[in-house]
Amino acid sequence: MDGKAFTIVEGESSALKKHCSQAFLALEIEATEVLASGEKFMDDNQDLVFTTASEDAAVAGSLRQETKDKRPAEAATVLGRAASSSGVDPLQALGVQELLKQLGARSRRKRRESSSSTSSSASSESSSGSVHKPKKSSGVAKAMGDYRQMKKDMKRHPMKHVRRYVRQVEEDLGVTGELPYRLTDHGKRIPWGKQKGLQRVYFLLGAILEQQLKGNAEQAALLTTQSLRAVHQTALDGGNWNVAWMLTGLQDPFVKRKFGGEEESLETIAAYMRATQELERRAKTWSLSQDSGAAPESEEPEQRGTGKGGLLEQTLLSYHGGAAFLEKRSGDNANGDEVVKACHKVRACDVVPVYNKLLQSGVAVLLPEEQALYDSTGWCGPDFPMARDDLKKYFYLLKHIPEWRYVLAFKVVCMGDLNGVDICQQTHVELLRDCGAMRPEHVLEYQSPLPLEPTLEGLYIDDHVVVQITPKKKHRRKDPDPKWNLDETLIGLSRRQYQRLGVPVSLEKRFTKQSKFTAWGTEVCSASGRVGAPQHKLRQLCQLVCRLLRLGRASKKCLQQVVGLFVHPFTHRRLCMSIFSEIYSLIESWPSKGEHKIPKVLAEELLGACLVLPLAATNVRWPVSRRLSSTDASLTGAGRCATRTTSSLSRVLHRAAEHKGERVRLDWATVGIAPLTDMKLPSRHIERLAGLHRWSVTESKPFRKRQHINILELEVIHREYSDLVSQVKGGLRCVNLTDSRVVLGAVAKGRSSSRNLNRVLRRCLALSLAGQKILYNVWVSTHANPSDFPSRFKQIPPPESPLPDELALLGAEWFKSQEPLTKQQLWAFCSQEVSSSSWWHFKLARLSHAYRSRLLASGAVLFRYLRAQHVVDVQQFMRSARRADALLQAFVQRTCDTPTSRAVRLAKHAVLFCQVLWPRLRHRLPETWALLRALEELQPKKVRVPLPFPLLLCMVVAARIHGCRVRGRSAREWFVFACLLEVGFFAMLRPGELLALRARDVGTLNSLSLGFAHCTLRVAKPKNRRSVGPEQFVQLTHPCVCMWLTHFVNTLAPDQFLWPSSTSAFRKRFQI
Repeated sequence: MDGKAFTIVEGESSALKKHCSQAFLALEIEATEVLASGEKFMDDNQDLVFTTASEDAAVAGSLRQETKDKRPAEAATVLGRAASSSGVDPLQALGVQELLKQLGARSRRKRRESSSSTSSSASSESSSGSVHKPKKSSGVAKAMGDYRQMKKDMKRHPMKHVRRYVRQVEEDLGVTGELPYRLTDHGKRIPWGKQKGLQRVYFLLGAILEQQLKGNAEQAALLTTQSLRAVHQTALDGGNWNVAWMLTGLQDPFVKRKFGGEEESLETIAAYMRATQELERRAKTWSLSQDSGAAPESEEPEQRGTGKGGLLEQTLLSYHGGAAFLEKRSGDNANGDEVVKACHKVRACDVVPVYNKLLQSGVAVLLPEEQALYDSTGWCGPDFPMARDDLKKYFYLLKHIPEWRYVLAFKVVCMGDLNGVDICQQTHVELLRDCGAMRPEHVLEYQSPLPLEPTLEGLYIDDHVVVQITPKKKHRRKDPDPKWNLDETLIGLSRRQYQRLGVPVSLEKRFTKQSKFTAWGTEVCSASGRVGAPQHKLRQLCQLVCRLLRLGRASKKCLQQVVGLFVHPFTHRRLCMSIFSEIYSLIESWPSKGEHKIPKVLAEELLGACLVLPLAATNVRWPVSRRLSSTDASLTGAGRCATRTTSSLSRVLHRAAEHKGERVRLDWATVGIAPLTDMKLPSRHIERLAGLHRWSVTESKPFRKRQHINILELEVIHREYSDLVSQVKGGLRCVNLTDSRVVLGAVAKGRSSSRNLNRVLRRCLALSLAGQKILYNVWVSTHANPSDFPSRFKQIPPPESPLPDELALLGAEWFKSQEPLTKQQLWAFCSQEVSSSSWWHFKLARLSHAYRSRLLASGAVLFRYLRAQHVVDVQQFMRSARRADALLQAFVQRTCDTPTSRAVRLAKHAVLFCQVLWPRLRHRLPETWALLRALEELQPKKVRVPLPFPLLLCMVVAARIHGCRVRGRSAREWFVFACLLEVGFFAMLRPGELLALRARDVGTLNSLSLGFAHCTLRVAKPKNRRSVGPEQFVQLTHPCVCMWLTHFVNTLAPDQFLWPSSTSAFRKRFQI
């Protein structure tokens, strides 16, 4: 420093001399500057080697090597002295000699090594020009080496890093070592954002470091222990630090002081305030509870008032026993002042009429006051015994006035749906259990699985419902099992019990054996399978929202109630809850008072909820797919696989799926331990069941961009939805295995507070509603999830072998389902399941019942033939018109080879069935239709029995009578209908040909007919035009019919039809 050199000496402070007796020179530089420079030099140079004054400077590590070499020699000297001393045990002496031999051999070996290293170093110095120096590391190797060196430096010189941290804190706080400060104040300068829990942990660590730097090791250890307990308590409380921080004994950094003085003064002031309030309360109570009813001498008695007390007197005087004690009433309460607060909100002017109605109806009775208070231990006394003296005295002073002998008491449970639900529910349950109903195996209970029995029985307060699941009529046996009629037995027992006990029943609400009913706010339709809110209520809700949005303003409470109305309909299709993304946070940010303008985001979500309301229902007739899927995601890629299982196992997995969900968060990993869950935990039985199946990989590919792992898990669920909708048509319920708790809770609940998760859930909702698919997720552990392997681009291991007792449960169907299938074969198998549930009925709905029945019967025969030909994916096969034409031609030939009378008709309807299901096949099956025409021409012609003439005459006369009774268009239709009946009979026209007649197709009576009494009819495109011709002509010779026909034709244009209405109108008149 300043051209001068200083020496740093290492040693103990006791070895230094504080005073020098001889002369010395004073330093020209301040000692504090020298000390600061020395500390900085020590921090910058960590590998310093200190030597004694009598030896040369050694290289780094030489002292350590010398120490290692000296230790064996010193040990050998000590052991030699111990062995040569007298009075030593012989065995101990032998042990010492053996140790001396080992130490001598070790020292000789080290001397040889040191000599060899010395010679090698000398030779290396002589040939330094020919030997290359080791290369310096660079790149990744250099970075790794620096990191290891940094860890070694931290372990060798820990206080160096502590001093650096303290200097950094001083720089951030803007203080120096001379000014007082606390390390915990540094946390206030760090922008923590929402991570308040981390700020508390930083505060705790700073307090611990302060105690350590002060030398309070015990206090630091205590604070560390209490911090660990506080973190444990925070995890138990779900991230709440209110209770946990009290364990630390430190001042809460987030709590503001509420008292400016000291704690001792706070206790004194609080005690004084409590004493003052107690004195005021006692003085007021003493003035109200005087034993004598007379007024004080200095005051005059007041007149009797007409308050609630006075009105009560008038009411009680009109009843027996009520006037017996009113004469004795006097004192302060005689004027009707309110002493005890009433337990109702009836206005003072309405108290008397309300009491009169209650007493007259019998729901209330006058009860003596000493019997008014009652608890589980018996009749109560005049006071309430409490644990503390002050509370006991307080309630003692609030006893009822003895003069009030009667009080109004109800004899029934008032507002039972709010005040006595538990009493009403349990009473009704026990009433039905006494008669043999409400059996545990049939009862529907909240948060319990659906019973396995086909009979379901439920009870909610006063509504008793019994539901019976029965096979369809065509599947019922002649001797059915009694369990299919158990509902009749249970409902009979319950009604006889009501009648025996005299329980009144609402007959207008009673129904029996209804296939469409509403129970507990949910409408169930057995024909369609729809289970959801009643549609008229959905319409009312939509109208309410539209009117609210038309107003444009609403209060916070109003909007909360409107949003709450959507919860019940959406519980039948929980994914619909994902529509509400921003609405909850926006409503919560509004003030409680006043009206506010409805923002556009909120209006859009409400309108979107109204749009999905008609689809917010589930369908219990959708089959549960036997295709079992599994999804998983890792940071490297997405994995999906599928397998085929049995129908019974698929239903079991459907019951084991999560249907309720929970609130989930994406920051559980950063905040701390996730809270406990109420969802169904992974079951080892289900995991064992999944391991017995043979899984096929359906997807294994990397993600395009990196995201949060839970978002990636939900993206894979969306891909599964997309494939379900694109590959399978019709309603279907599927089961999926997943190991993500966040995905399981979000999908089952229907929405998430995370906007990123909710965005993916909305996309899943669109696919679910449009494709009529519902995916139920089952929670399994990661090691049991088969899709974990394809997500990491690994091969799925082979299935496990079932145990002997498991084989009996799996059955023969499971062995058939374990055949290895490809991805397309699994989708084709899934399509077959939907086809078995008649997914084409929607396309056939526009056809008549008779024609639809013929098509379905022929279609069943066709599908049996395709199954015999090993055609698995029928829809994929029918996409090619050429293959479909060849296959249907073979089916027609095969069907017509059988010696049945209706073989050609069956084959023709089967072809028509295919054209209805796949309209693109129309006019693209030339070979099939050519074969059908040839087979039809070979069939013998049948003569149909004509309509009897007397019946025709009656129909014509009845039609003309109807025409005479009405006027206008209806009268003309009736007369034209009568004329066409005669034309069809005498000209032998088919109904289609009769309705296709136009005015230009009729040659009427005119001069060109040469006076002959006949008409000529032209039939365009007749049914037998292939054999006869495209046009046919018929001669009508009946004079009366010709005159009616001529009259109607002359009033029409050439292109107008003779029949002025529709085909259905003609059919209805014919049926009349």
